[in-house]
Amino acid sequence: MEETMPSPHGSGEGLSSPSTLECSPGSQPPSPGPAISLAPPDLDPEAVRGALQEFLQELQSAQREWDKLRTQTSALNCQLAEMEAERDSATSRARQLQKAVAERTCCSWEGSWPGRHELSRRWAWD
Repeated sequence: MEETMPSPHGSGEGLSSPSTLECSPGSQPPSPGPAISLAPPDLDPEAVRGALQEFLQELQSAQREWDKLRTQTSALNCQLAEMEAERDSATSRARQLQKAVAERTCCSWEGSWPGRHELSRRWAWD
């Protein structure tokens, strides 16, 4: 027995037996098979087309914004890496200076007072 397709208007005319294309709720249509329009007959194709175009524009705008933000993030990551390297260098230099100051402070007592050798020379030659 040959089955016929339902009309796109959903009248059910021309069906000689239940179609294998009819599916229970939640089931998948058989594949491959002819395309069946599932759109309600009162759906305006122009309204759908307009809504899809608007959606596409919003999607493209979001993608541009995403790309812009990724570029900014990349630039900021580079700046962060440079600043961290500068910070590490400055920290290292500060430690060197602190060490030099500490060494001079320790030794400055000897340098500010006449050294033992200088005193002994003065007393030896007087």
